[in-house]
Amino acid sequence: MMNSSKLFTPSYFDSFHCLMGACPDSCCKAGWEIPIDDGTIDKLRAYPSLEIDKNIRTGSDGDTVLRVNNNNACPYLNPEGLCEMYIQSGMMGDVCSKHPRFYEEYYIGDGLAFTEAGLSVSCPEAARIVLSASKSDYEALYKEQTGDELLDFLLKARAKAFGLRPSQLIAYGELLQEEIDFGSLELPEGEIPDSEPIDVKSLCGFILDNTEILTPE
Repeated sequence: MMNSSKLFTPSYFDSFHCLMGACPDSCCKAGWEIPIDDGTIDKLRAYPSLEIDKNIRTGSDGDTVLRVNNNNACPYLNPEGLCEMYIQSGMMGDVCSKHPRFYEEYYIGDGLAFTEAGLSVSCPEAARIVLSASKSDYEALYKEQTGDELLDFLLKARAKAFGLRPSQLIAYGELLQEEIDFGSLELPEGEIPDSEPIDVKSLCGFILDNTEILTPE
């Protein structure tokens, strides 16, 4: 079994703090199916005023989720934009406590090689932090070497991608895929060509047509 304790994050990862009531687009009122784990539910039953059993239901994937109210908001979101569950119990579900942080685990064989964490831009404050970042914020994410040929190739490829222009990324991805399919897992040498210009209007239309709209706004 490989060492599973290695965690790599962008340098800004720990600077995230929830804006709570000041958030311009709170995840607590987006109408999402928010899973809540059984262990937290059991502990919350010790707080009768929270009425946890009344405020949970079975979600579309068969897991237990928090029931939203008529305004598509979490039943524990109070008028100040704060979480009554946390105020009264000091607890919240595992998903709520981690969001917008996410974790990706990389395995070699039957062992966990390392874990990477980041921030999801579905959160306005996380998006602000991510879009303000520089290449140096990601340095820790491309120095790991694992001994696995394909995974190490992808890590080196990602490191090079940080130094490319946006117009080069599509062509770069195609070259990498050719190496994976037919090559010897060597990074493309020389100048990466610019891709064909993208029709931004058509791209935005495609994204809107294939994206779940959470609120009309």
